[in-house]
Amino acid sequence: MKKIVQLMLMALLFSFFTNTFAQIMMDKDDADWADVPILFEAPDNLDGVFPTEVGAVVTDIVDIKEAKVVVVDNVMFGLLRFWGGPAWPNNAYQNDHDGTIYPESRGYYHFLIDVDNDVTTGWKTSWYEAHYTPVGYLESLGQDVAPIGAEIMQEWGARTNDKWKQLNDSVAYARGLDHWAADYSEYDGQTDLGDDYEIFNISVPDPDSAKIVNWEGAAKVNSSDDESLVSDYYSYWIGHAWGNDFLEFGFELTPLQKYFANKGMSVLNPGDVIGICGMTETPIDDWGVDMTTRGELSVITGVNEGRNQLMVDKFELSNNYPNPFNPETVIRFDLTRSSQTVLKVFDLTGREVAVLVNRRLEPGTYQYTFTASNLPSGVYLYSVYADGFSETKRMVLVK
Repeated sequence: MKKIVQLMLMALLFSFFTNTFAQIMMDKDDADWADVPILFEAPDNLDGVFPTEVGAVVTDIVDIKEAKVVVVDNVMFGLLRFWGGPAWPNNAYQNDHDGTIYPESRGYYHFLIDVDNDVTTGWKTSWYEAHYTPVGYLESLGQDVAPIGAEIMQEWGARTNDKWKQLNDSVAYARGLDHWAADYSEYDGQTDLGDDYEIFNISVPDPDSAKIVNWEGAAKVNSSDDESLVSDYYSYWIGHAWGNDFLEFGFELTPLQKYFANKGMSVLNPGDVIGICGMTETPIDDWGVDMTTRGELSVITGVNEGRNQLMVDKFELSNNYPNPFNPETVIRFDLTRSSQTVLKVFDLTGREVAVLVNRRLEPGTYQYTFTASNLPSGVYLYSVYADGFSETKRMVLVK
């Protein structure tokens, strides 16, 4: 195994990035990832392959097989694929109610990001759980496996209530659904000592079973060790979707950049080479933890600008499609220049029901999926605001 898997995405053709960005959607379908190269692979943690003290037997549905990552237009998109499926619900946790076992689903899925591309700084992940992951074990033997010195942990996490609680306590299916990030830049990578901090927690509003499987939109930071992020005016885009054997998720880099800028650090800039690895934590196999080796890629941002300035000559909000719809429809709009852009959905009383975008976008064509599973049939309005331009159109939800 090579020590560092070098995938310099900047060296790929310009058209590859623009087409890839246009295609990647949080849609529970991995066909749009077909042309994105595998960034890193991980071994199948089969029983007997590693010594028992490694604790490497992680059930296939949370045992990472490979990952793909691409950074375009200041958004990081990632896909974690597992050796087995269906990967969610994972029934990872068990509760005993009067002698009867009721499972619930719980899990935390991470991308660990080495923003300075230096394994000796930040969180040296071979220390995590000592040798209790295959990567840590192989590294301890001096094999050609490079762990990661992570400054950022980016996490998708969710937990449900078990069936007994749902039936007897009328408790909602979802206990929590969050996108979370932590700062490990002050860790000593050689001793695993030092302080870590919460960069942000962004909770998906009103989580339910459907949103755990698939959700994308904009939301505000609800907690952070940097209070300026909590009071920030802007919402940030996040999204995720579960396929049979994979989790795809994306997140805007802006809050990470703002957080580190406030610490006097400039990170995740265009052209920066960063290291990335994957990690899972679930109650399966007595809190099984799986961790991969590292891959490398270049941060690519703003690549749509030249192409789209030639293609887009006016601000325009298109008709949604399909219309009428149930429960999803696609909203598309064009921007002629870099603009702070807001895309919202309202009911006929003027009540805001969704914020699909609230961030600065580069010139180009954008499309977002609006899901109305929790809304009643009726007429809804969708509005886009960008650099003095605004337009509103109607759509009809029929259930």
